[in-house]
Amino acid sequence: MVRPIQQEVKQMAMIRETKEGCFLEIEVTPNAKTFSIEDVDPWLERLKIKVSESPVKGKANKELVTKLEKKLKTKPVIVKGEKSNKKTLFMELSKKELRQRLGI
Repeated sequence: MVRPIQQEVKQMAMIRETKEGCFLEIEVTPNAKTFSIEDVDPWLERLKIKVSESPVKGKANKELVTKLEKKLKTKPVIVKGEKSNKKTLFMELSKKELRQRLGI
């Protein structure tokens, strides 16, 4: 079991803030029943996100970007992990705004 303070540290590690915006470390699970933002994986220090599309021809990535753009009201850009389930996204938001919009 992860203690609350440890969980807070993990959440901080998965979001890196720069002058231009934030990088968010995520782990994507394709072929889920519905799109959902899960919790933080304590070992990988990544936010878990489920998408309903399959990882064929970029369908899962497209769904990920579209749904997150709708929720966060800014377009995320996949900067690392285009063909992996472990991805790094960039968004033009402050760390505080990103955490508020994700609800974490």
